[in-house]
Amino acid sequence: MAAQSYSELLGKLSYQRVKDSPTVKYYTNWNLFDERINIGQAYITEPLPKPLSELNIHATMGAGETVVFSRHDVLLAGIMKAKDLPPYASLKPFKLLRRTESKITALHAERWNSGVYVNFPPSTIIRDPVVVASLSGEGYIGHHVLVEVGRGAEARLVLLDYSGRWEGLKTLVAEIRLEEAAKLELIRIVIHGPGSPVYSHTVAHLAGGAELEVKTLALGGAMTHLRDDYVLAGELGKVHTAVSLISLPGTRLDTITNAAHLAPRTSSRITVRGAVMGDGYLVHRGVARVVGEARWSATSIDSYINVFSDRGSGYAVPMLEIQTGDVEEARHSAAVASLSDDQLFYLQSRGLTRQDVEALLARSILEYSGAAEAAGLEPATLLALGESLFG
Repeated sequence: MAAQSYSELLGKLSYQRVKDSPTVKYYTNWNLFDERINIGQAYITEPLPKPLSELNIHATMGAGETVVFSRHDVLLAGIMKAKDLPPYASLKPFKLLRRTESKITALHAERWNSGVYVNFPPSTIIRDPVVVASLSGEGYIGHHVLVEVGRGAEARLVLLDYSGRWEGLKTLVAEIRLEEAAKLELIRIVIHGPGSPVYSHTVAHLAGGAELEVKTLALGGAMTHLRDDYVLAGELGKVHTAVSLISLPGTRLDTITNAAHLAPRTSSRITVRGAVMGDGYLVHRGVARVVGEARWSATSIDSYINVFSDRGSGYAVPMLEIQTGDVEEARHSAAVASLSDDQLFYLQSRGLTRQDVEALLARSILEYSGAAEAAGLEPATLLALGESLFG
């Protein structure tokens, strides 16, 4: 894309076509992204801190070329652009996501600087997860992940998304395709600090009989926009996602989880638990859409957010779009609650301080998704890491 046409495109596109609500307008503070949209490219990568750096990482995306360590059971390759893909790769960048969907996707399409291609061969069963790390830098940094899970394969993938104190702007896009009867466990650890607003978008396309299990733990940063889109394109496809969200004091986290049922007898189950600490800001929203052709499908979204302080803000906005009368299940539930005086009095009468109570609740929410344990990490250690970034 020529520089002039790219500039013209950014001028025409918006970050969102529709405002989120008449009062809040936009849950994501897009002004922070707009302020840095022309920031220079990052040339130095911010180091990955402990305990994340102690994991057995197979591919690291930073400010330059992706560092890849080979595995005999998985096909791994670092990519800078589509031309670097292996000849056997059938999934290309932006095959599942439109480049011009929004201003931020157009920015990513034009400027992403490194990525990784992961291929789980057909019919293989891979117990040990492939671990991919996405880091940040001082300036703009963009990463693109392509994942293909072959027909009948069973695999596990850990995606570490880290952004610390260095000031910049980060975009991370992951496109995942599961072929017929494939199974993937996606474990995602998201730790963002005060340095950069981050746009992270995952799109997963499921063929017939494919199963995707997603476990996510996210601690938001200065402004984190975390979006998942699951497309159930083949009959009997299944998605189950469990999400743990923490908004620490001074952080903003906007999370979107969407499921589109395009084929019969598909199912999706989205469960979210979140906590807002201090003056944090946390949103979970999502749409489960069942089209007319997706008869006898089942979908559910459950979103529960705890607000620990009257200075914090939490929103839970699940929605359903059901275009057929023949469904197995279609439901959603949402709650935003605070600690009641009775609950707090009961726990304090047993020797706990309010700070103890909040720490226990935050840890239970982080444990809910099972993401930390699946990645070989301790939830309490990750919470301490997030708190240290804003200390």
